[in-house]
Amino acid sequence: MGVRQQLGVYATVPTQTVRTKKIPKNWVKAEATDKHPAQVEIFHEDVIVGTWTTIKFSGAVPSMRVNELLTRVDRLVEAVKFARGRRTARRSSTGLSAALSSATSSRSRHKFPASAGKQSTS
Repeated sequence: MGVRQQLGVYATVPTQTVRTKKIPKNWVKAEATDKHPAQVEIFHEDVIVGTWTTIKFSGAVPSMRVNELLTRVDRLVEAVKFARGRRTARRSSTGLSAALSSATSSRSRHKFPASAGKQSTS
C-alpha cells in the first residue's frame, strides 16, 4: 500500500477492471433444406462494455501519528502520577490526612446495625 500524501491516508495501487456483457450469437451448423430445418447453435460472446479504476482506501492511522499520540499519553500519565504524589505528600505534611481519616471514622459510627433491614421469619 502506498501513502497518498495529499489525502493523508493509505491507498492501494490503482487497478484497471473491464466490464463485459454476453451477447448471444448464432452459428449455423447445417443449412435448411426442403425436408429439414436449419441446425443452429447459440453461443455467447463477451463484449467489453467499459473500464474503471479501483483504489481501496484504509482508515488506519499512520504509524508516525500513533507514536506521537502514545508519547502524549505517556507524558500525561507521568504528569498525573506526579500531581497525585505531590497531593499525597502535601496532605500528609499539613495533617489533612489525619483530619480526613477521623471524619471517615466518625461516619462509620452512625451506620445501622446489620440486623436493621432484616425481617424476622417468625
